[in-house]
Amino acid sequence: MEDNFALCIAGKGAAEYEEYLQQKYSHGKITWLGYINQEDFFSRIDVLVVPSIWYENLPTVIIEACNHGIPVIASNIGGIPELVKDGVNGFLCEYNNIEDLKKKMVHISGEINQWKKKALEIRKSATPFLNYDGWIVQWEKLILHVIHSN
Repeated sequence: MEDNFALCIAGKGAAEYEEYLQQKYSHGKITWLGYINQEDFFSRIDVLVVPSIWYENLPTVIIEACNHGIPVIASNIGGIPELVKDGVNGFLCEYNNIEDLKKKMVHISGEINQWKKKALEIRKSATPFLNYDGWIVQWEKLILHVIHSN
C-alpha cells in the first residue's frame, strides 16, 4: 500500500535549510516544488497532509485545499479542528502521533476515488471561511462590543 504514495513539498524557506532537507530526504517519491502557484499545486495532489506540531490558529492552506475539493489530513491541535471535520473534508490525526498519521493516510488512500466524488461537499466546507463580508461583519460586531463594554 505504501508504494502508492508520493510526496510533493511546496513552499519556500531558508535556502540552507531547504538544501539540507533535500539532501537528507532525497528519494524518487519526493518532489520538491518550491514556490508554486496554488492552482498548479492543488492539481498535482489527491490529499493535503498538514501534520502540524504547533498550535496554528487558522492555517489557510487547509481552507485553500478544501476550496479546491482536496481532502485534508491534519493534526488535531490549534484551530485545525475547526476546519477539518472527520469524514466530511478529511481526517484529524492525533497530534505528534506518526502511527495515527500513517493510519489515516493509508485509510484515505484506499478510498481516494470516493473522496474525489466528494469534491463538491469538501468545497462547501470551505465556504464559511471564504465569506469575507461575513468576517467583516463579525469583526465590526466584536469591535462595537469591546467599545461599548467599557
